[in-house]
Amino acid sequence: MTREERLRAAIETTLGRTLAAVVSDNEQVTFEALGECLTWVCALDESFEENRNGYKSRRNTDGEGRYLRGLRYARNQVLHGHTVLDVAESSVVSNPVVMRGGAGAHRVSRILMPPTRVVWTFKPTLPPLPRPEPKLESEYAAYVAGQDVTSVISGGVNWLDRTLSTP
Repeated sequence: MTREERLRAAIETTLGRTLAAVVSDNEQVTFEALGECLTWVCALDESFEENRNGYKSRRNTDGEGRYLRGLRYARNQVLHGHTVLDVAESSVVSNPVVMRGGAGAHRVSRILMPPTRVVWTFKPTLPPLPRPEPKLESEYAAYVAGQDVTSVISGGVNWLDRTLSTP
């Protein structure tokens, strides 16, 4: 197993815990799982930067690849003990009409998703890091802040998977 494959396996293990923790009510469990997952994600991204020609330019112009530099900023915030997640009101809650029963069918309304969602903290609310990282901060603000947590992490991991599968 290569170094990159080991890192990807660590991501897989911690990603599941992170996605489960994000929807829980336990902030500490979420903080720990997120920090561990982001550490492995960033380690694999940094490994690709060092070992693959043209990786940075491909990553920085790809919709999912762009998440990774912002996730580095989030990882650095977590490693300094800061919370990088907020709960936001959902802008759209699906409420379809479902038919139940046979001949006397009646309409039942149900909500498919919770009325709140977890998003990445907006940049201005995060404390400054001991060593400023303006490029990572701007990537976080542009591509990560305010976005759904699971979409951003899953997108970044998807980019890493696509890169891992190409020589």
